[in-house]
Amino acid sequence: MKRIMLINIVALLIFSCSKVKNYTIEIKDGVEIITNKNIESSPELQLNLKLISEVSLDNLVLPDSIPTIEFFYITTLDDDGNIYISDFRRSVVYKVDEDGNYLTNFHRKGQGPGESFIINDIKIIQDSVFVFGESGKTSVFTRSGNFARQLRLLDSRYANFQIIISDSNICSYSRKYTFDREGKKQNTTLGVYLLDKNNLENYSEILEINSTEDLNNYRYRMQNEQRRFSFYKGQIYIEDLSFTNYAVDIYDLYGKKIRRIEKQARRIACSDKFKDQIKKKNERKSSVKFIADYMKQILNMYVDKNGYLWIKPAVEGLEFDHQYFDIFNSEGVFLKRIKFPLPDSFKWLAFDKGKLIARDSENCVVKVFDYEFE
Repeated sequence: MKRIMLINIVALLIFSCSKVKNYTIEIKDGVEIITNKNIESSPELQLNLKLISEVSLDNLVLPDSIPTIEFFYITTLDDDGNIYISDFRRSVVYKVDEDGNYLTNFHRKGQGPGESFIINDIKIIQDSVFVFGESGKTSVFTRSGNFARQLRLLDSRYANFQIIISDSNICSYSRKYTFDREGKKQNTTLGVYLLDKNNLENYSEILEINSTEDLNNYRYRMQNEQRRFSFYKGQIYIEDLSFTNYAVDIYDLYGKKIRRIEKQARRIACSDKFKDQIKKKNERKSSVKFIADYMKQILNMYVDKNGYLWIKPAVEGLEFDHQYFDIFNSEGVFLKRIKFPLPDSFKWLAFDKGKLIARDSENCVVKVFDYEFE
């Protein structure tokens, strides 16, 4: 009996020593750096989805007096499961119930109260609907669509807004572009702010990140090339914006970098099809040379209700629109690369009210899921 136990213990020790951990952790200048090998630590991980709502323009019945939606854009949810969808071209917000039935619409394109030329984001905050437009212009409506008041956020210093709410904290991620025509440079400022949930016009700056591009030598200018941002439980996630490094930096609410998540990766060449598109663009626009050699490592990034980090990576042989995601746990450990079971036309995901929202803007389809990892 003792001999059998000894054999079992030795076998367990051998197995433990032979099992390779897929990540390392080191502390450098007070920052925890998690470096992941390109090896799945949880290859058995499964994403379970349950469709709870679907809105399709083909099935959406609108009153005769309501113009047809041209382009589904920003999408968010309220606590009752109602879905708020903006029309990009008209700057109108449509509200439908979880079964896809039209309820109401509000907001318009213009300069007056309750209007803006674009809609950068929509959020439900304390039972009100906030519609974030250009230059900090923010219109507040009741959930039934009645205009309540007008706000101007962040002293109008930024042109773009993305709002993420987590644990009652409201974080704003914004971009500003300035041009140095003489020096032929474009300066980009990324600003992250913490907003007062009781009065969004009160805010505190968390951090700013500046970068400069040579206007004579542009990287290919696509929305996928912007620096990605997310926010979860007081932690701010900002991608490294690199064509060589696969990395995400994490800051606290004081703007201090506390963690860096890295994953081994090699440079991914742009496809011949995309290079040909850029070549044709260069032929039409002689003042700027566009470069299309390698893809940005991180194409998009989200953090879900579990603190899991979803990264859409550049993938060899694929274009920007694909459904592969690298999943990291809340500690920054790479778990598995999954393939989201939807067509590539669903280009955008969002996580709101504990649900997963997938949007196909071109075909005007929105799907809302309950989801869990097992």
